[in-house]
Amino acid sequence: MGWDNGDYHPYADESYPLEKHFGGPGIAGKMDKKNLKGLVVHITDGNILLPYLKGTWENRRASAHFAVSKTGTIAQYVPLSMRAWAVDGNTIDRVWYSVENVAVLGDSLTDEQIRMCGYLLNWFASENGVPLKLASSPGDAGLAYHALFTKAKPCPGKPVIAQLQQIVDFAVSLNG
Repeated sequence: MGWDNGDYHPYADESYPLEKHFGGPGIAGKMDKKNLKGLVVHITDGNILLPYLKGTWENRRASAHFAVSKTGTIAQYVPLSMRAWAVDGNTIDRVWYSVENVAVLGDSLTDEQIRMCGYLLNWFASENGVPLKLASSPGDAGLAYHALFTKAKPCPGKPVIAQLQQIVDFAVSLNG
């Protein structure tokens, strides 16, 4: 399956297109861009290099649209038109884009990761009308985090959750 020109994000520095295990069990489902809610923040729970996430995700039945290294490099893995398999691979993931940040549970995001997540959020706001605010519940919109949708996963951890407003504030600052 090839990517269309509109499937690439302008801030992605690198691209590692997944060949399987995105969009839910056995399917590569489409994003519902008309009802897009926002961006979900995750952590990799390992200090893995961005190129290696492709193999990890293709073997673990998991994925995200993007990942951000500690130095701020953004890599894209799933086309913008398709769902990732980041939260449930189905109803949640069809209306939320996902970004993994290289970190382990208990880490804080680096300043570079905060900025790059802010750039992503701001772009989704300008392109898709995503509000530049924190989502307060799974039915809300804006910037969310994985554990908001499932208490079974502590992702991205309390230090990162405490930094989410910084991401929103940076995204807002980009609009002058």
